[in-house]
Parts: sequence; structure tokens; C-alpha cells
Amino acid sequence: MGDGDEPWAVIWDMDGVLVDSGEAHYEAWARLFREEGIPYTREQFLQAFGQRNDRILRTLLGPDLPEDRLRELEARKEAYYRALIPSRVRLLPGAWELLHALREAGARQAVGSSGPRANVEATLAALD
Repeated sequence: MGDGDEPWAVIWDMDGVLVDSGEAHYEAWARLFREEGIPYTREQFLQAFGQRNDRILRTLLGPDLPEDRLRELEARKEAYYRALIPSRVRLLPGAWELLHALREAGARQAVGSSGPRANVEATLAALD
């Protein structure tokens, strides 16, 4: 950690590190596939959790899924997820205390995520 006056920082991942977002992601995927008439199980979700949306969709719907259809499905899933953030996404136990302690110790902190920036911003706003 920081030593003396030397600046130091922590870069956090969002999902599964700072926040418990798994159930909200599952609900968003389940809604999308239900609306599309595509069977989807929790087991499929758990096997793919943490992967990029394009990979999940191409695995489940086939590698020849047209790009415009892929983008449309991704956008819908993420919109469903963002709508769930305020009611479903929570800080993981101990995260608030650690964030606060690091701030008090002078650490700069940032969030890095492979998820859409809008998801990060919506999560931070909901936790504020």
C-alpha cells in the first residue's frame, strides 16, 4: 500500500467484487429469453456469468447470429438490467468499509469494468 507521500491507487472491478449483481443479471437474461421464446435455465446463466454478452448470445443462439440482431438483444438485456439495479444490486459485505478505509488512507480509487459504462454509472448512482 501507499508509503509516505507516494500516491497510490486501487482499481476495482464492479460485478462480484464491489457489488452483488448476479441475480439482477440473471433476471435480465431470463426476461430477454422468455420474450424471445427461448428456453433459458439458471444453470446456463451460471456457466456463462462473467462472459461478454456477444459470446453468451452467440453460444446460445448460434455463431451466425446477425450483428444487428446481436446488438439489439444486447441493448435490451442491458436496459432490463439497468432497470433492476436500484432494487437488486447491493454492495458486497465489507465493501463499504474497505472503500472508506482506503479513502481515509489517501488512496485514489476507480472502477474498471468490462460491462457497459452506463451500467457502472447506474450502479454508482444507485449506491450513492
